[in-house]
Amino acid sequence: MPGFVFPNDAHPPWSIMIVIYPYLTGLVAGAFVVSALYHVFHIKSLQPVARLSLVAATCFAALAGGLAWRRGDSHRAMGA
Repeated sequence: MPGFVFPNDAHPPWSIMIVIYPYLTGLVAGAFVVSALYHVFHIKSLQPVARLSLVAATCFAALAGGLAWRRGDSHRAMGA
């Protein structure tokens, strides 16, 4: 059939960033929750990893923002 595109022949302009962005967002959320459990709710068993998780959340958020900026979604990178 000329002119018909089968579903497995279509090549969307996505790349690995469509997978990495939600993964990094999940890592940011999880690290932020672990850090907040110690700093806000004073759960002492999380003290050894609380600062590391806060640093990791900040770094992963910056990386995810950079990916959103590169993808052309600058409004997502700025938090709006």
